[in-house]
Order: sequence, then C-alpha cells, then structure tokens
Amino acid sequence: MSNKLIFIFHFIIYCNIFIFSTTGLNNFLERNDSPLLNELFTVNIGIMKLKTVGNPLAVNPVDRQNVMDSFKNVLEKVPVIKLSRKAAVLKALKVYISKVKDADKEKGLFLERRLLFSGESIDKTLVYELFLEFRKNKEFYSIAKQWFENLENPFYVLNISKPFDRIIKSEDKICDIQKVNNKGQLDYLIYGEIEKIDNLYFITIFIYSCLLQKTVKEFSFVSDSENITEKSMNSMSSMIPSIFLINYASLSIDTTDDQVRFFLDSDYIGREKVFIEFLVPGKYVVKLTKENYQDRIENINLYDFEEKKLSLRIAKQQELQVVDFYIEPLGTKIFINSVFQGRSPFKKALPKGNYIISAKNDLYESHRYIFSINEIKEEESSVVFHLKSKDVKNYFKLKKTLYYTAFWNLTFSLITAVPLIVFAKYFYDKFGAAKKEYFKEKDKQFINTKEGANMFLARNVLYGFAAAMVVHTGLSLGVLFFTLANYLITLEKKDFIPILDYYYNLEGREEITVGMKIKF
Repeated sequence: MSNKLIFIFHFIIYCNIFIFSTTGLNNFLERNDSPLLNELFTVNIGIMKLKTVGNPLAVNPVDRQNVMDSFKNVLEKVPVIKLSRKAAVLKALKVYISKVKDADKEKGLFLERRLLFSGESIDKTLVYELFLEFRKNKEFYSIAKQWFENLENPFYVLNISKPFDRIIKSEDKICDIQKVNNKGQLDYLIYGEIEKIDNLYFITIFIYSCLLQKTVKEFSFVSDSENITEKSMNSMSSMIPSIFLINYASLSIDTTDDQVRFFLDSDYIGREKVFIEFLVPGKYVVKLTKENYQDRIENINLYDFEEKKLSLRIAKQQELQVVDFYIEPLGTKIFINSVFQGRSPFKKALPKGNYIISAKNDLYESHRYIFSINEIKEEESSVVFHLKSKDVKNYFKLKKTLYYTAFWNLTFSLITAVPLIVFAKYFYDKFGAAKKEYFKEKDKQFINTKEGANMFLARNVLYGFAAAMVVHTGLSLGVLFFTLANYLITLEKKDFIPILDYYYNLEGREEITVGMKIKF
C-alpha cells in the first residue's frame, strides 16, 4: 500500500512540474525572500585566468584579460539557466550538507555518493528521499516543496566571480577552495589555454561542471589581436545554450519616440529601442507606455533560437483634464503617484483615473489623499488647501540640539586628539632612540626584547588611536558645518510660518547661540 502511495505522489508532483515548466519563466525567486531558497537556485561560476602555452612572452597580457572579461560580460547577460536533474539534486545536496549538523550529514553524504556513481538518468526515488530529508530538517522544511516543484525548471540565476589567478590543482580542488562572494563553492569552472603563433591567437576553453565532476563543454577558436574581444563573446554566446540546457531567444523592440517606455512582464527594460538576449522561450507580455497616451499591450511568443524584431508605436492620445494645483504655503512640493511634479502653484493635464496626491513642506505637516478624475470637463478642476503647521517649537529645538551635539562632539575630538598625537610622537621618538642605543651595544633586533616589544606595541596603539581621532575630528567638523547651515536655513524660512513667537527667546530678540552664549 505504501509503495502505491509513493507512486501516486510521484505521479502528481512530476505532472505538476511538467505543466509548470511549460508556462515560461517563473519569477518565484523574486517573490520569495528566503536566503536558503535563493542559495539553492543560485549557480556559482568561476573564471580562471588562461594558461599561456608555447612562448609565454608572445602573449599580450591585455589580450588574455580581454578574453576572460568577454566571457564574464556575456555570462552577466544570462538571466537564468537550467541544470540537469542530476546536477540540480547534487547542488541541493551540497547546500544541505554544508548547513545541517554533523549528526544529519551521514544521510546526505550517502545520497551524494549514490548520485555520483549513478548514470545520467537518476532514480526518482533518490530525489524523493532527499525531499523527505528536507522535510525532516527545521531549516529546510519551509522551502522543501518549492525546491522539489521547481527542480527542473529554468530558474537558476548566475553568480559570476571576477577572473581569478590560475591555480595548479585539479578542477575539483579549485571548485572547493575558490569561494564566490561568500555564496559557496563553484558549480562551474571556466578555464583554458591561449597560444600565439605569428599574429594569431589559438584559444581552447573548457567548461567544467563541479557538480557532475566532468567537463561538459570544450570549444576552440582562432583570432587576431584586434578582434579577440568580439570573437570571444561570439564563441561564448554560441556555446551558452548547450552549456545551460536552454535554447535561448532574443527580442528587439524599436520605436521612433524616445518618450515611450517598454515593459516586459511588468519589468522595465528601457525606452525607444531595446535589445534583450538570452530570453527563455515562452509567452511574454510587452507593454508600451507614454505620458498622456493610452498604453499599448502586445502578447508575444518566443520560440527556440528565435530572433524576434518588433516595431511598435503609440498613437492614441488620452483625453486630458486640466487641474490647477494651488496648495499653500506656495512652494510646497507636490507628488502625484509618488513622482515629483513641481512646486505649487502649477497646472497639469491628467487623464481619467485615480491619483495619490502628496504635499510636502519642511515646516508643515505632510498631506496625502486620493484625487479622482471620472470625466473630462472643459473647465479646470482645482486642488486647493492649506497645510497644517507643525509644532515649530519642537522642530527648531531639534535643529538646535543637533547643532549643539555636533559642537560638543568636535570639542571632545579636539581635546582627545591633540594629547594622543603628542604621546604618539613621544613614543615614536623614544622607541627610535632606544632602538639605536640598543643596536650599538648588542648586534640584534631591539624589538625582539621584552622591553622593545612593549614599547613597539605602545607606539602602534597610540598611533592607531591618534589616527582614528584625527579622522573623527575631520568628520565632526563637517557635521558641525552641516548642522549649523541647516539651522540657519531653517531660521530663514520664518516668513512661511504663521506663528512667529517660537523664533524669539524670552528677551524678544532673535539669536543663535554658538556653544556658549555667543550671539549673532
């Protein structure tokens, strides 16, 4: 009975995976903030500097660097890749083993050995066993189902390292010791050889899968020095589909209007003219937007290796309603749908719809409300109101407190930094004199003695503190000037405040106190 239940479970899950994988690129990683899930679906790629063969002096180091940089530039354009089922399970196993306690690693290491010695087509029950291990572990429990459902979908994102120095070890050793941005060991290693004969470069590249522990792709190309970057990019681009198991398509959209913006499945991709490489074949929605014009939406279907070119236009203009924004105090910043529009008063023509109007002024309380245009009229609509004054007394008190804090912080820095600099200079001279005197008497290092080591340590500690306080003093001086300027600018805005009593002290005179009752 249990075997039948397991079979039914597998059938349902794999049917769901097949249906789900045919719907195009899923952005479930963008919707999920789990660091563990992102790590499981992130593939680390390392590029090792090329080995020079033949006459090493004949190879221009700049040309060799251009080859590696070209590979990196191409890979950075690839949004997602796909792993084979075996590689994907091995990837998950490595992450699992690296995070679980020692007591739980034995089962993971056992599954890893079974996978490595299995053929290209792995047993489905082995995947299910790993899924059950995920379900048993508290850390992996919440993401086990999502990992299992998306195991074979093209959702793996790339993390490409900077080209690193050549390491003379086996590929597996390099994958283990070369970490990529603290995200774990390498999953793919790109390395190769470069040789120059006469005016031509002969370049051979190997793509090694650290998961499958074998070379998955090898290719060669010939180029001169002038075209080596272009040749490298073209060669890598042509190999990417077979390396990452996706028959990528490309999309080019063109319009003569530089005000038109393009969105692909709600993601902004550019304006006027865009070109996107390495798109996963499938169905997409292209949206064109332009201010005061009706959006244009197109459904497109990209096929394997298709280079689709679209020429789209927006022609239908929307009917607009003129709106007069008169918000006091004048000069208040006005935002419509979180986009800054200008300072009041001003007029703007808007199409039908609902808008979120935000008014902001430093000395007044911000105001936010929904403004609706249900029909277009010949007469102007008006948005008129007056912002509510803030508690000016507390507002200025805050500015003054910040200024005083900055003033006394600078004073503390100066009082502390000057003695530290003096003591550091004293110990520097003292250590130098003692070192010179000791060398005359005994032919060995003064720093190796107990007294010399203590003096050397005291000198370095004082120098470190002195340097830190000098930096702190410089920053404190900058903060002081900033807070003082902010306070003065606030006082200059008094004409916009309906209540002026807060600007005066008990004697009825305007003043700024600098430190201790020094008046301007």
